Amino acid sequence: MSKSSVTGQFRIGGVLQDAATAKMSDETGTFGVKRLDNDAVVVADGTDMTRQSIGTYSFTWTDPAFDLNYEYAIEFVSDLGVVYRETGTFAGTPSPVATPAVTESELSVTYWDIVSRVADYMGFGINNFEDTTRVGAGLVVAGEDYRRIRSYIDAGYRQFLFPPIVPTGGSERHEWSFLPPETTLTTVADQWQYDLPAGFAGLIGEFQYDSDISGLTISNVTQNEIRRRRAVATVTGKPWMAAVSPKPFVPGTGQRYQVSFYPTPDTALTIYAQYNISPALKLSDSRTQGHGAISADQITLIDADIITQFDTAGVEKFDRVVLYHIDDGDGRPRETIVLVNTVDSGTQLTLNPTTGGTGAVGFEVYAASIYPHGGTEHAETIIASCCAIAEWTQEKIHGPAWEQFMTLLSSSVSSDLNKGAKTLGYNGNGRGDRRLSRFSGLIFNNGVEIT
Repeated sequence: MSKSSVTGQFRIGGVLQDAATAKMSDETGTFGVKRLDNDAVVVADGTDMTRQSIGTYSFTWTDPAFDLNYEYAIEFVSDLGVVYRETGTFAGTPSPVATPAVTESELSVTYWDIVSRVADYMGFGINNFEDTTRVGAGLVVAGEDYRRIRSYIDAGYRQFLFPPIVPTGGSERHEWSFLPPETTLTTVADQWQYDLPAGFAGLIGEFQYDSDISGLTISNVTQNEIRRRRAVATVTGKPWMAAVSPKPFVPGTGQRYQVSFYPTPDTALTIYAQYNISPALKLSDSRTQGHGAISADQITLIDADIITQFDTAGVEKFDRVVLYHIDDGDGRPRETIVLVNTVDSGTQLTLNPTTGGTGAVGFEVYAASIYPHGGTEHAETIIASCCAIAEWTQEKIHGPAWEQFMTLLSSSVSSDLNKGAKTLGYNGNGRGDRRLSRFSGLIFNNGVEIT
């Protein structure tokens, strides 16, 4: 909870002097601080104040609530026993300003917006994934076609994240400014290798200390260089070399990376690094799969993990359920896309519209908001990339869809380049006897400022 305080000064002849006593006390002996709205005592009469400096005293208390108005009374007694009083009113701590909820722009596209646009490009119509009456009437994209659309979106999303070279981006593939995050490593004494984050896809620049440690920087070298030096001598201290290398590949987890330091850290140090990220999820992977039984337009969810999709109030946390009807007469799965209408309990869904059929069913539950990287600014570029993949896969040409993608990609790259830093910062290795402080602009020689 918030706190409020009162400060009073004891002066004789305009000069600050220490008082014999300084208390929160009114002349009736009933309160030190009270609320003005209901006269409730907040600080008791006779409460000692804390000396801050010569003649200056204060007292702090916890507010019973925000936005209160107080009356206070201070009693000073001099060394000669003379009583001096100070009274007044003031406003307590105001209510904190609520931080506005950060919401995605309404112009941003979700996974299902992209599905609809790609489906429309392929000739299935834009409403097949949005209009519940059309879904109920069976006017839906067949399961095989839907899975094809999903694969086009995943490929198109990858193509956007790791784009082809465009003239506005120079001679190399553009790396998006919104992808590289920053990671922090805290070293452990006598440990020389550390795992990098799961999404690590390449270091940007160099590892940096969280402070200027005697002008040290950490240079990128090869793993062989680190091992060559360790073979000569195992040295401990503050690292000034680092090597990023792949870890042994594990099919179940994918490719992971590690960093090796030299010398081996001898204490806990905080080291920062910015890196390119390999997005953890494909757009269409934000889903939960399971199976159950369908009867009277309800699915009884059998898989325990699907229950976590519901909150305690029974409000759905997703906006699409893809059903795979296992028992449909001919023994072949039939796929239907439906919308969630209400949640009856933690184990059932009521579907709208009716699904028809009974028996076993498989399903995929999709998160309600699945936004791609890049936000509103690059939304049309992402959609164009997915349509270009569909064009190439179906027609084996780089036609109008590809041309549209490359035009939008060029615009997106130009916009992203304009978000870059205007200066490159410190230019030097910071290791010489004579160096320029990257923070102060002062010149040092062996750590001593040159004036």
